[in-house]
Amino acid sequence: MKEVAEKLRSLRESVKLSQVKMAEIVGVKQSSLNRYELNQASPTFETLTQYADYFDVSMDYIFGRTDNPQGKLYEYKPKIQQSDPQMQKFVEMCFDPTSPMNARLKETLLQMLGGGGTMNVVIYARYSSHSQTEQSIEGQLHTCYEYARNNGYLVVGEYIDRAQSGTTDSRAEFQRMIADSDKHTFEGVLVYQLDRFARNRYDSAINKAKLKKNGVRVISARENISDDASGILVEGVLESMAEYYSAELSQKIRRGMGINAEKCLSNGSNPGLGYRVDEERRFHIDPEGAAVVREIFEQYASGKTVTEIIQSLNARQIKTSQGKAFNKNSLHRLLRNRRYIGYYIYKGVETPNRMPRILEDELFEVKSILFDSVEMTHTFLFYGLSCLIM
Repeated sequence: MKEVAEKLRSLRESVKLSQVKMAEIVGVKQSSLNRYELNQASPTFETLTQYADYFDVSMDYIFGRTDNPQGKLYEYKPKIQQSDPQMQKFVEMCFDPTSPMNARLKETLLQMLGGGGTMNVVIYARYSSHSQTEQSIEGQLHTCYEYARNNGYLVVGEYIDRAQSGTTDSRAEFQRMIADSDKHTFEGVLVYQLDRFARNRYDSAINKAKLKKNGVRVISARENISDDASGILVEGVLESMAEYYSAELSQKIRRGMGINAEKCLSNGSNPGLGYRVDEERRFHIDPEGAAVVREIFEQYASGKTVTEIIQSLNARQIKTSQGKAFNKNSLHRLLRNRRYIGYYIYKGVETPNRMPRILEDELFEVKSILFDSVEMTHTFLFYGLSCLIM
């Protein structure tokens, strides 16, 4: 069964599906599917028929009897032993209207009679960073897979952008999908609804034109858009509404951030080492972080160099507010942070006495004097070296 194990793995990898997703599709546990692919266990006949049905390949192809995915569907005639229960079950399934194999035979006959074949599609899913999570992606995928099943589409891949705005097409997975359309391995891009594809009409038109050139069209699982002239009008209206919604949302977010700034509240960014933010977005001193901030300023004021302070912090595994090791850039930013002497800062505007104070002005100003002297020394050295070179 080594050939079967290798075939199952290659089929799954050909459409970039994880073992978890593939196990869900064929109705087995991920651990069982892993053993099938490692040839440590034999899959049931029902599992193999699920693979054949999903990937639109013959059982002969799965068993390695032919290199043609649709090959030897009828010309291969295995010797059926009455004592072989699996083969007897196979024959019964072929005439069972509720079995996947019966549906497969029906599809094959329709193709032979000119009824058309299955359309290969990929799913594109996206969520922005505003109030959306991984569950949003799972919901989109569930709806798209259900739509694909109901309409006879074969999903051959997924492209997912997480925390990416639809107002621009500068999205890694989106651009990879557009580029992959050149390979002509799919004829449709299935989206939950059109605003997942783009919220900008210009980007939407440009990228749809690129897809159309490669024989690919965009399909919405939630919006009923016909292929006739009226569908063009409906699609245009939906895209305009998506762009309007995006612009309105952006405006509301900016307005909300402005209101927060007037009240000197957090706008969701990193508060900085030494501070924490409560549920009402108000700033409070974090005692542990504030102690580190004071230590850094006192060490710098006592004459220690930036390098010495960084080495000391990292040796004790003290991290920045982003959970990273200190370096010269992060330490310089901390030493210049006027929040520590009570300034609330928003868009370059400083409002005094609106932040919980961690440092006294005198300690902060000592740092400024030292900074200025260091920068002046660097300037003199630069000009002195320049004169020597000249």
